[in-house]
Amino acid sequence: MTIDGIVQRAEGQPSHIVQSIWSALFAAFFAFFFFLPDLSSLIAKCMLIAALPFYWMTRDRAGAVRWAPLCLMLLPLLVHLVSMAAHGWDLRQLARPAHLLLSVLLCIALHPLRLRTSWITGGMALGLLPALLVAVHERHVLQADRVFGPLSGADFGNFAASLSLPFIMGGLFMDGRTWSRASRLAYVAAGIAAALIAFWSGSRTAWLIMIVTACVLPLLGAVSPARRGRLWWGAALMIVPLVVAWPVFSERMQRMVQEVAAFMTADVASYQGTSMGIRLESLQIGLQLCEAHPLGGIGFLGFKEHVRGLADAGLISRDIPGFFGMLHNQFLDFCVLGGLPALIALCAFWGGMLSIASAVAVRTTDHRDKLLALCLASVLIGYFISATGGSMFSSTKGSVFLGVCLVLLFLLDTMRRPGGQAGH
Repeated sequence: MTIDGIVQRAEGQPSHIVQSIWSALFAAFFAFFFFLPDLSSLIAKCMLIAALPFYWMTRDRAGAVRWAPLCLMLLPLLVHLVSMAAHGWDLRQLARPAHLLLSVLLCIALHPLRLRTSWITGGMALGLLPALLVAVHERHVLQADRVFGPLSGADFGNFAASLSLPFIMGGLFMDGRTWSRASRLAYVAAGIAAALIAFWSGSRTAWLIMIVTACVLPLLGAVSPARRGRLWWGAALMIVPLVVAWPVFSERMQRMVQEVAAFMTADVASYQGTSMGIRLESLQIGLQLCEAHPLGGIGFLGFKEHVRGLADAGLISRDIPGFFGMLHNQFLDFCVLGGLPALIALCAFWGGMLSIASAVAVRTTDHRDKLLALCLASVLIGYFISATGGSMFSSTKGSVFLGVCLVLLFLLDTMRRPGGQAGH
């Protein structure tokens, strides 16, 4: 058999061997992400290297690439390019949005691929169990107030929070004939581990992510009609990690109330430099800049110069100019980068991605595919929330994680269309 015969089968579709290899790569990326993220980054680079020969061998593909979602996927990168062309270049700031271009290239190269979705969700769940050991070590051995794992900032808790509810709901409420009892228990265990990581992370954004996904996932079909009476099981399971992490939860909530109250009463010494103080100051700065420059923004370099001046004058916290992102809010960031056109582009990006994710989750009937769809929808919801309380491209590993999830969403959307079948 020729190499092309191994790589391709009828009508330009990849063989089962190649489907398995690519599915294993995606599964391995997620399996290592929460405790060996550098290895996950290496796997993502291997995917990019392997994509070119894969594209060459499957170039006579059945069906055309859907370009509309790929164009939407590139909008945040386009905003950064236009902003820097108008206001000055900062290549370091451009590096993370460029991951979206790499995602689009992977989507094009892997377009005919039919994934073994159960492998990928298995990899996601598998990676959360050793991640819990990392969190336990930080919390109880190192006596850390908050657990961050090997990731930047609150990514450890935020991404874990995004996967918690899909696994708990998938394991408890979806069709029991799809998986064995052991598989379902493993998914539930992974979901509880993710929830505990999220609570221990001290990230209030992570807690908000779990609340929102708990409300949204049932609307996407996470709970089968026959099992809706057992929703209290899921609620009861979530109480366990909350009780275990209650000291972190209560302390962070009390501090948030104190910092907001200090800001409202103009107690500068009490709020400046605090987590909520920085965000509230950033909100003020962002609204002022958007009002002053509504059409074209001032760009990243102009923003940095502006906030450095405010910090030097003692008017804002000195932490704000040093933050790699901008204003701890993606909408303000994009408005400052490029004005209202940039803000519209950001809304189009999220509107398109979230609508695709919800459509895939709702319309997918196979429960193995559906669990992956729910995980991807939850990750996108979580990333949207965390970027609204932080920055859309605040970390390299987080940007790579988003990029890989967008590739999977594109492939899953392709699989559910006429002629598309998953390998499971």
